[in-house]
Parts: sequence; C-alpha cells; structure tokens
Amino acid sequence: MKRILAFTACLAMSCWFMLACDKQSPVASNPERGGDEVSLEKDFGGYTNSDEAPNFGDEEVMAEAGEDENVSDPLSLEAAANLTAAGLKAYEVRLTWGLLEGDSTATDVIDWSGSIGVSRGVLAVLKVIRFERSQGDHLQVPRTSRKELAFASHTQMQYDGLLLLIVDRDTTNTPGELKIQAGSYSRTFTFEELDSLNVVEPVGPNANAVSIISRSKAARPFAGGFLAGRWMKTNERGGEFHGRWINSEGTNAGSLRGIWGLRRNGEKVFFGKYVGLNGEFGGVIAGHWRYDRDERGGVFEGKWFNRDRQENGTLAGHFKLGRPGDGRGFFHGRWFQRG
Repeated sequence: MKRILAFTACLAMSCWFMLACDKQSPVASNPERGGDEVSLEKDFGGYTNSDEAPNFGDEEVMAEAGEDENVSDPLSLEAAANLTAAGLKAYEVRLTWGLLEGDSTATDVIDWSGSIGVSRGVLAVLKVIRFERSQGDHLQVPRTSRKELAFASHTQMQYDGLLLLIVDRDTTNTPGELKIQAGSYSRTFTFEELDSLNVVEPVGPNANAVSIISRSKAARPFAGGFLAGRWMKTNERGGEFHGRWINSEGTNAGSLRGIWGLRRNGEKVFFGKYVGLNGEFGGVIAGHWRYDRDERGGVFEGKWFNRDRQENGTLAGHFKLGRPGDGRGFFHGRWFQRG
C-alpha cells in the first residue's frame, strides 16, 4: 500500500512539473485575433498556414511601419539605377543609433550628427529612419560627392538611422572601406565585412547603442531584406518577438511574430510566422538563438519555410532585452530568399 501511495504521489508530482513547464512555454497572447496556439515544444512552434489580420493586428507594428522615409537625392537614385549593370557588386547596410529599445522616460538629447564615407564605389542612401525635422534632423543634400554623406541627427527617447546602398563599380585596387562617424561613435569596416555584418555596440551612457546589419547582393534584383522589431522576455524560459519584414528598398513588406526560449531539453529555439501586408501567409520561421557576453542580448540564426515546410531562405540578426518589467527590447536582422 505504501508503495502504491508513493507511486501515486510521484506521478502527481511529475504531472505538476510538466504543467508548470507548459505554463512557462509562451503561447499566442490573443487567440481571439486568429492567432495560432503555439508552444516551444511543438514542431515549427505550432504555427499554421492560416492568414492573419494585417500586422497580426498589432498596433505597435503598425505605428513603426512608417518609420523609414524615402530620400530625395539624385546621386542615390543614380547609384540604384546603375546596380543593374552587369558585374557590379553592392552592399546594403541598415544602421541605427540611439535608444534602440526605446525609453519614454529619457530626458537627455544625444547629438549623433556626423558623416558616412566609402573609399571606393558609390554611396547611396535609400531611407532615413525616424529623422525628426522638429529636432533639426536632416541629410545634407544635394551632395557634391558620390562617396560621402553628411547628416544631422538627435535622439532622446528613441533612435534614428539610415538604410545605405554601396555600389562597388570602382575598378582600381583601392581597398574597399566604409567609415561611419555618428556623434562619439567611429568605426571603419571593410567591404568584405559587409557581406554579413551583424553588430550592436554600446555608445555612451543610458543604454544608447549603434546597431549595424548588412549583406551583399549581386547585380540581379535583391532577393532579401531586413527585419526589425521587439524582442521581449515574458517568463523565465523565454518570451515573444514581433516586428516588420522589410524588402531590399527599405519598404515595409509584411510582419512577423513568434516565440523564443528554452525547450525542456535545454535547446535554445525560436519559431515564428511571416505574413504579407494584407495578412496573407508568407512562411513559418524556425531557428536557434544564444546569449552573447551576458543574458541581456544575443544573436539568432534560422530558416523560413513555405506552405509545404520546404526551406525558402535564411535569416539572422541580433537582439537585446529591455529593462526588467518594461516589456520592451529589440531585434534587427536580415533575410535571404533562395534564388
């Protein structure tokens, strides 16, 4: 009898432990919006091929969809047009600076004014990100040099940035380099590093930082783009992410939503779903993540799949968690589509 009671107690405790683990596995926060019932323990996180509301009905994603603005610069338009010429190699760089996860309580205004330059080729700017004319943010256009771009930028509670295009049409032996000077931040990268740059660096006090995501592309239409959004920790095992799916021109092309965290076996995974502008199914996402240096930020790498769960492309980037209890954080990344 004692053995039966002991076995029953152990079984009850095991069931309680499994239920506790399940509660730590993030699920869709609003199933009434048509969201999938998801879990870190399911294949592809439990995400289905169903369509969704545009931006998954997420007001924050909707608000951030307009943060990238077109630039009127003849030299940039010329550079983009020349990309169709045979044999040219190019690089796209998404550069942001300031309080990348946002902070509505911040009072200090940071001056990030500076310049971007390349040693060879042509430097174009495709988008400005969150520039506020009321604070004097602007590009110095029209430009007189195809290799340099000057700008004025100031941040307080948010961030600013640029989407850059470098067209390497120089036939000399000059080493290709990109030099960034933004406020107190200064860094030079070789063109080779721009093939797959994935960098976030703290700058000054109060969580200010610079984020750089880049990739190279050939002279054909660019089958890929960028990712940007919020990466949040909501429980001890992990959390959620949501954000924008951005095309090669810096234009919002849809949105993504997902979960990340530790499976019961300790595997660090993330799963998600991508939809187009009207909420039409675009693909499911699966991959791995890891912390980098501390448990406040890290990197992720994965793949995205079509309706038949066949690999459609890859994605990678970095993330940082927000301050404890604020429900915020950010991720920046890039995506590729198999040609």
